[in-house]
Amino acid sequence: ECTVSFFSGNTAFGGPGGGIAFLNGGQLNISSTDFWSNESRQSGGAIHIELGTCTMDDSDLIGNEVTATGLELAQGGGIFLENGTLIYENSTVRSNVVSVEKGDEKGSGNLRGGGIMLDRSTAQLTGIELRFNGVTATDGDHDTQGAGIYSTWGAPPPPGFIDFAMSNCIVEGHAANRALWLENTGAFVSLTRFLSNQHAGENIGGAIRLTSSELEISASTFSNNSTMNSNGGSISALDDSTLTVLDTVFLSGYAFSSAGGYVHIGSSTDFVAQRNDFHDGYAGTDGGALFIEGPGPALVLRDNSFTNNECVGAGGAVKNERTVTAFETSSFGDNSASLGGAIATSQEVYFSIVEFCGNTPEDISGAWADLGGSTFDPVCDCTGFANPCFCVGDINFDGIVNGVDLTLLLSAWGECPDCIGLEDINLDGWVNGADLTLLLGEWGVCP
Repeated sequence: ECTVSFFSGNTAFGGPGGGIAFLNGGQLNISSTDFWSNESRQSGGAIHIELGTCTMDDSDLIGNEVTATGLELAQGGGIFLENGTLIYENSTVRSNVVSVEKGDEKGSGNLRGGGIMLDRSTAQLTGIELRFNGVTATDGDHDTQGAGIYSTWGAPPPPGFIDFAMSNCIVEGHAANRALWLENTGAFVSLTRFLSNQHAGENIGGAIRLTSSELEISASTFSNNSTMNSNGGSISALDDSTLTVLDTVFLSGYAFSSAGGYVHIGSSTDFVAQRNDFHDGYAGTDGGALFIEGPGPALVLRDNSFTNNECVGAGGAVKNERTVTAFETSSFGDNSASLGGAIATSQEVYFSIVEFCGNTPEDISGAWADLGGSTFDPVCDCTGFANPCFCVGDINFDGIVNGVDLTLLLSAWGECPDCIGLEDINLDGWVNGADLTLLLGEWGVCP
């Protein structure tokens, strides 16, 4: 048991665990205990755990570090967990880092998990604020992976198996190497906000990368995530992965020099998307919201709204290369590209009760078939079931930002986790002056 304590400025020079090394199994319980600026030269800047179960509550990890000096592996700037279980609640994991000592050119191998490293382990995170963690290397030949969390197992998970779960969390400000890197992991993420995460290198996925993994995302938000030189401004799913996204809002996502402003689906990945809103995505090449590679499994995407997405190349909302792709009860409004304002496809796509309006230069580039009930209009009139005329600050979705929206915002003032994407315009969990400024800046009829 460790309770009401403070670990600060401790260093493990020759071994793991700058604050605590828990190496022989058993149960470790930590509550109301903070870890600040501890360091290891191997793994677990604050805490290193092997073979045990750790429960943590109201215990922050801030500014801890693993510094590699010629090691092949350096892992877990905050926590390193091997063959164990972590249950972590109501805490902050901020500004932890795995890095290479400056001038060390001997090192090669992987730097993993700036905040938390999970090696063949299970984890359940609830109410965690994961912010501004990192993996950095300026010397040697290191591969940096997972600025926030890196999770790996030796083989892909059995179907439906969950070893990593995250709920009611905030994942923000990871400036390189994406916030979550999931490899051979079964994961479930719900009610979580991904804000301003970025990947600047040539690998893939601005907020999340999954490789040979299964991930379900539910009732979450992605805002202002981006990649500079790779596909998938928010998410990239590769290598026989399965990605399921439900009831989730995507706002202002960018793949600046590549494809898939929000999501990149690899050629062998299965993808399920239902009841999501993809708004204001941008891609420097193709697929302002989604880039779907082929041939892969057949896809049916239902009840999604694609509005105001754009790309430089083909597919303002969606670039499709999958052999069989169908869209049902969805809408595409005011998307734009050089070719295929809503969708550009190299294979025939199918529609059922899909609304197209205001897409430029045309709705669809490539072969398509309407199975019934779809509509095609040159201008959006804000009457469609998914309302393509939505704009920032239009809380009641009537196509204008005015006193009605201002009243709704003021009535929700304060902490409001249920206001994400509505009164909480900037998606930080609070309705305050920042949201008021954004609303007033959009005053008038939606463009």
